[in-house]
Amino acid sequence: MFNIKKSDSTRVAWCRNDAITLGTTDVEFPIFVAPANCILRQISWVPSAAVTQSDTNKQGIYIYNKGAAGTSSNEIISGNTTNAASGGTAISAFNELDLETYFGTNFSTTYNKLSAGDVVSFKNISGGAGVTLASGLLKVVYELTDPETFMRA
Repeated sequence: MFNIKKSDSTRVAWCRNDAITLGTTDVEFPIFVAPANCILRQISWVPSAAVTQSDTNKQGIYIYNKGAAGTSSNEIISGNTTNAASGGTAISAFNELDLETYFGTNFSTTYNKLSAGDVVSFKNISGGAGVTLASGLLKVVYELTDPETFMRA
C-alpha cells in the first residue's frame, strides 16, 4: 500500500504504440483518458528505432483532445518529423522526445485542459512518401486540477 499526499497532483501515464510503417494510411489511436479534471503538462515519445532523416518525406504528428464522446478534433499540439538530412533534429532510438521542445511550439492552453473522461489521441499524417515511426512509448504528464476531489472518488 502507498500513500498519496493531497498535494501530489502531478501524475504520469504511459501508452505503448505500434510501429506506423512507410506507406501506412494515416492512423489515429487513443493514448490517454482523463481520470479526473486535469491539465496536460507534457507529452513525449520514446521510439524503439531512429526515424529516417529526409528533406521531403516526413510524418505529421497530431495530438488531439477528442472530448468524452471521442468526436472532437481539438488540436493540443502538432508538428512534423522535420529531422531533415540537410538540418534539423534527429529522432534517435530509446531517447525521450518531448513534443513541445521538438516541434518548437507550446500546447494549446485551451485544449490541454481536460474534463474527467476526455480522450486524448495520437494521429499521424504522412508527408511526401512518409517515414516509418517505430513502436515505442508515449508518456503523458498531467496535473490534477482538484486532487482532493480525486482522492475522495
